[in-house]
Amino acid sequence: RPLALKRSLLRRSSSGYVGWIGAQAPTCPPNKFFGRRGLRWVIRRWAKSAEACQIHHCDGCCRSHAFLHGQGHGLLRRRMKGAGTHGPHLGSFSLVDILTHGRACAVLNPYYTLLFSPATQDQLKMAAQVFHDAGYMSKEETKLTGYDLGLAVAQSMITLWKELGFPTTLKDCGATPAHLDRMIRAARNPQLKMKLNQMPVPMDAERGDIDRLMRPTLEAAFSGDFNLIPKMEP
Repeated sequence: RPLALKRSLLRRSSSGYVGWIGAQAPTCPPNKFFGRRGLRWVIRRWAKSAEACQIHHCDGCCRSHAFLHGQGHGLLRRRMKGAGTHGPHLGSFSLVDILTHGRACAVLNPYYTLLFSPATQDQLKMAAQVFHDAGYMSKEETKLTGYDLGLAVAQSMITLWKELGFPTTLKDCGATPAHLDRMIRAARNPQLKMKLNQMPVPMDAERGDIDRLMRPTLEAAFSGDFNLIPKMEP
């Protein structure tokens, strides 16, 4: 149970922060503060609490983390007012037959993190420092920029997922190519045009962004091959 709680908070912290619209992202104090605190809290606390639950076979720490999770969500809800819908959130609804919402977002997060990296450098620098403090990134990697910084953060997420025993690709979760097609069809729904416009880099189905950007990113999430993700212009 603590894993499910923290996984949900982690994806809300990362995707909500990266998905913040426009120039508000690096400068909005509550967004920056709660995004950083949420990531740090999850990464530093999960292993210790999960180990305690396994050793003692009790639900005491589960209740404790349920309380902390509720507190965290209260803070994050205030932070996320005005935040845009990120790619993992949008794609998760096409995976409900195999994954919960939080689990789907967590699997997709590293891949969309890399896709949008040229436009989310300030957010990635914050995340890189948190991952470095937790031992998942080297000091040299925190000094990277552009696509390279996005790749380093995405790989740190994958390392954390593996350490938690969590799947890192859609294929690992039982997804099929039919699920990818379902996500693409949903993204083309005219009623979801606003959702596409709210991504860190707005997408336009009529301009071909779904096939040019989203499809290869989902294929990367399916296979685990970051090389499939297109490099966007800053």
